[in-house]
Parts: sequence; C-alpha cells; structure tokens
Amino acid sequence: MYQVVAVLQGREHVLMDIRDEAYILEVPRLTLQINNAGMFTFSIHPTHPEAKSIVPLITLVKVYKTDYRTYKKWMFTGRVIDIEKDIYNNNRVKCEGILAYLVDSIVAPYEYQGTPANYVKQLVNSHNSQVNKEKQFTLRALDLSDIDTNNNIVRANRNYPTTMQEIKDKVINLLGAYVSVEDSKDSLYIDCSQNITHYNKQAIRLGENIIDLTQTKNAGNIRTVMVGIGAEDKEGNRLSVTIENDNAIAKYGRIVGTMKFENVTTLEQLEKKTKAYLDNVITGTDTIEVRAVDLSMTNAEIESIGLGYCYVESKYNNLDHVRMLVSKIELYLTDPGQNTFSLGVTARSMTTSMSQANSVMDKEVERIASIISPRIQYAVENASQLITGAKGGYVVLDCGGNADKHPEQILIMDAPEKENAKYVIRINKNGIGFSTSGYNGPYANAWTIDGNLVADFITTGTMFADRIRGGTLEIGGEKDGCITVLDGRGNIVATINKEGVTVLKGSIRGSTITVGGTSNADGEITVLDGRGNIAATINKEGVTVLKGSIRGSTITVGGTKNASGCITVLNSYGDIKLTIDVNGINVNDKFKIDMNGNMEAISISGDAIEQINDIIDSSEAMKTAKQAIKEANNAANTAKGAAETAQSAANKAQETADIANSAADAANSAATAAKNAADKAQVAIDALNVTVTNLNNMVNQINEWIKQLNVQIRELGKPGIS
Repeated sequence: MYQVVAVLQGREHVLMDIRDEAYILEVPRLTLQINNAGMFTFSIHPTHPEAKSIVPLITLVKVYKTDYRTYKKWMFTGRVIDIEKDIYNNNRVKCEGILAYLVDSIVAPYEYQGTPANYVKQLVNSHNSQVNKEKQFTLRALDLSDIDTNNNIVRANRNYPTTMQEIKDKVINLLGAYVSVEDSKDSLYIDCSQNITHYNKQAIRLGENIIDLTQTKNAGNIRTVMVGIGAEDKEGNRLSVTIENDNAIAKYGRIVGTMKFENVTTLEQLEKKTKAYLDNVITGTDTIEVRAVDLSMTNAEIESIGLGYCYVESKYNNLDHVRMLVSKIELYLTDPGQNTFSLGVTARSMTTSMSQANSVMDKEVERIASIISPRIQYAVENASQLITGAKGGYVVLDCGGNADKHPEQILIMDAPEKENAKYVIRINKNGIGFSTSGYNGPYANAWTIDGNLVADFITTGTMFADRIRGGTLEIGGEKDGCITVLDGRGNIVATINKEGVTVLKGSIRGSTITVGGTSNADGEITVLDGRGNIAATINKEGVTVLKGSIRGSTITVGGTKNASGCITVLNSYGDIKLTIDVNGINVNDKFKIDMNGNMEAISISGDAIEQINDIIDSSEAMKTAKQAIKEANNAANTAKGAAETAQSAANKAQETADIANSAADAANSAATAAKNAADKAQVAIDALNVTVTNLNNMVNQINEWIKQLNVQIRELGKPGIS
C-alpha cells in the first residue's frame, strides 16, 4: 500500500490514503529509473479536500510505501512542474524528482585535474552555493576510487552548463558512475558510486509474479573484429592491434570496429584491453520488459522490488536464474497488475550514436555560424554578389585537337576564344582550375582530381581536418583567437589564447623555455599543486619555493648587475632564522661568523674546547700570573740567600755587633720584600683561579646554547617549515 502527501510551506497535506474515499488520486503512476530524477503523475478531482495544496514549483509531493501502522518507507520526493486542467476541472499533475534540483544551478567556466571523487564534490559544492538550503544536497556515499586506472581525471567546460548536465556528461556518461538521491530526516542525500550494490531478494519468476514478458535483442552493436588504437607518441604515431574472435566470425561474419585507448603505451597492454573490449561486443544486448506483480503488496515480509540487480526465472523463455539489472520501474499505485519492470542494460546502437554525434555537430556548426566573423561574412556576401551578379560570359565545350570526337573540357571565360580570354574557369578530367591570367594560366586556384585544393585564401566557418601542415598558422584578428586541444573523450587538454598557453594534461617539452620580455611584461612561471595552491614561482624577483625542495650540486646567488647574493631561511610565521650573505652567517642572532673568521658564539662543539684552552693559555691574565710567579720565585731565592748571609753574620756576631745588626736589618728587609712578593704571587694565583672558574662557566653556558641551537635547526628542517 502507498501513501501520497503534499508539503506546502512546511505543512503536510494527505493526497492519497486508501482508507478514506475522499483522499483518492486517479491513475497515480510512479516512474523510477537509474541515473534519472524520476517522475510521478496523477489526476486530482476539484472536490478533493487538499486540491488547493498543489502549487507549481512550491509544493513537494512525497510517496511512501506503508502498512499504515509501523512500516513507512520513502520512495519519491518531487516538485510540481506541470498542472493540466481538463474540461471538468480535473487537474493532471506532473512531478519531477529532487535530483532535478541540479538543473537549478550552473557550472561556471572551470578547469579541473584531480581525483574523480573530488570532482564530484566540487560540482555538488558549487550547486549548494547557488541554491536555497531546501535544494542543497549532502554528499553521502562516494565510491569512485577504482573507476579510473590512475584515479586522476581532467575536466573543463566554458559553456555554463547546468550542474545536472555536467554530472550526466562528465560523471555518468564518461565515468560510468551511478548517481541517486534520498530524502531522509529533513536532509537531501546524494550518492555517487562506481557500482550498483543493491540486490533484490525477490526474484521475477514465471508462474509466480510474472504477468507478461517481452524480450528484445539488439544486434546493432555486435563486433567480431576489433582494432585497438593506443596513445600517440612524440612523432604523432599510434600503436594499433587487431583482435579477432573466430567463433563470432563464424556466426556473424567479419564486422570490424575500432576503439581508442588514449592511456595505453605498450603493445601488450593494448592487446589485453582490446580483447576485453571485443568480448563485451561480440554478443547482442538483451532487454526484457516484464509486467509483474510485486509480491510485497500481498506479504509484508517480502522485500519489494527496487532498482538494482535481480534474478529472472522463466525456463519457457530460456531464462534460467539469469541475473539482470532492474534499470526502470513503473508503479501504478492503485493497480499493481500494471506494474512494469525494465531489465537489462540497453546499449546505444551504432546508428543511434552516429545520429547523436551528427546532432551535436549540427548544433556546433549553427553556434559557430551565429558568431561568424565580419571577414567571413564579407567573403560570403562578396562571393554571392560575384556569382549571382554575373552577366554575359562564354561557356565553351572544348574538344582540343580532336574536333571530331567528344569534348575534353569545359571552359567558362570572359571572351569567346580561349586565346583572348583573361578570366578562365577550366574543368576537365583532372580537376577544376581558376585563372586570372588567361587560358595558359598560371592556375593559382585549383581543385585537382587527387584531392589537392590550391588557393590563395580559404574562407570557412568550420573546418574538420585530420592534419593541417604549413609554415604559419595565424588565428584571431577579427576577435580573440584560440587553439583548443581535446582528448579522445572531448575533454580540454590544452589551450593557446591571448592569456597564454594552458596545459591541463601532459607536459611541455623543449630545450629552452623563455617567459616575459615582450610588451613590457615581466615573465613568471607558477607551479601549482593538485589542489590549485601555489607551490613555487620563478619571476624577476627570483625563485620562491613554498612547498617541496630545491635540489642540485651547486647553488649560486648574487654576482650579477652589482647585486650581492643572500640566502634567507624563514620559519612558518615569516620570522628570519638564518641568513647567509656577504657579511657571513647569522643564525637567529645567536651564532655569527663574519667573513674574517671571527665568531660570536653561543654554541661550540668538538675540538673547539681545545681551541678555548689555547686561547686561555695565551690570554693576558695568564701572562700576568706566570710573570708574578716568576718574580715570586726570584724573591724567594733572594730571601734564602739573605737568610744564609744572616746566619753567617750571626756566627761572627762576636766579632762585630755593628756588622751583625746591619746584617739583621738587611735580612729583615729581604724577608719583607720576600713576603710582599709572595703576597703578589698569591693575588695573581687567586685571580687566575677566578678566570679559570669563569671560563668553565662560560663553556657550560656555551654547551647549553649549542643544545638549544641544535633543537632550532632540527625544527627548521621539518617538512613545511621554511
């Protein structure tokens, strides 16, 4: 059983409830389809209690499957887009699914290279930024990691398509992805996956729920021989391989097809991919349309049939437990016997693909014609005037030297005789020639039978060509010129326009690249990472590397145009931590070495300690101490001699008291001098001990500073710190 409600200005209005005859809709039909918004249509009588709750683009209509007790499952939410009123005022209402909200936003011109998942995020975020909150999607399931072999795609568009169109063209069609939406708990969720993961537990089985079955086999895309074409090399050549299936050839004959693999560069890989592709196209595409009853309508314990895989069993139709994809469902809410399930994947036939390609081509030609340049327009008008305004002239069937035989050429001239003509159009078996210098030419403009077109000028709106060769290719002039390079899928790979050269995929090769120097413009090369952030620049100011590193055996700075070189290292906050310039090396103003070798240090290690000892030994304090010790030794020796003299004099005291007293005085004087010298020596020694203690403290402080500097250097060496 189903329930249908309308939501207007936040309030729910019941439209269908089979328990109440007043709340009945006529022919309510719900269409659900993979990668499609879905559609719900119904008729409502003017006497319906909630008939006035249906307002185009404002009212939301929701469909639930329910048992009107505990079970209620969301199936569809859509906005009213069309109301058709008949002669009896019955309203025929059409609602489109909420996936169509993506039509309400556009995609501004962009160029993208990155993962498929981030590309989908970019499109959804762009949509959300343009619409009201009620139309915004939350990206829920996103599984595209294996959808591209390199997990890297290139996309671009400058035509302002809707988000819906861009997702269909660039995600669903090119990547083969599946997109679905769900309205749950006041939020709209969008899922994008590389696989369909839903498997129906309920089988579609003859004699059980099948009412009618129609099988369609499409053989238009069958190929029995496949030519695989690989990537183009530097010389413009491509690998190619031909794979044949003998069994298919014996059954259908030789039907040859081609397939390009733009990323394949080896013959082995090309053979493998070509064979895999041929295996998919040697059989026709089966499509089954089944009219069946969903058994969940009669038994609540049976899961209803939804979009996804299911098994089909009908031995009478040669379908024995065949797994097929339910790609489309049409549910008649009040008449389950009319429900239709479309199974199988319907592939586009070759003629269908060609028709669509021709349609796209025709539209492109019309677009180009609508913006045709004045020069081309003038050429068209001038040609029209020359042809339609021509008067007179002579058409001659020329037999040449064989007057009695068939004519060999047609001459259209401005004179009756070819000898007197100046303007000549000459048509013969070898082609058409145009001369403004008489019959004998030269024919500067000609179209020969071998396919060569010789002309001074070719005026055209659109030219489709395999190759254009020549000395000069000039574009623009009447308007801005542009050369666009597309890959095999129609994605922009590179452009050349007035803004410069843009390469979205591949590389630029050459021995020399020169930028700037013209039109007074400074040159600059900018390197971006995968997210579009600037990683490095090269300009007249120098080389700036914001991410990554510079590698090489030699780096030279300065020396040109009287400019001194300088290397500056900054931390993440922009503070200078290290400079190397003509003044020397400066580390955070705590460690300096000038060009004369002088060092202001807060960090020394290794043999530097021995060098400090040498400095101490050669210091003035040490010299003074050594001199004081020497003088003290001399004074001590003098005192010793005086003492000996005094002793000798004492022994002779008997002889003369005056000599003894004099000697005693001399001894006392010598002792005093010795004591003074010893005191000086002690003062010098104490000063030396203080100096040595201070030096030891300085060495300990230096070692602490060394540790701090090592920590700072390690921090500067971490990735991302510059």
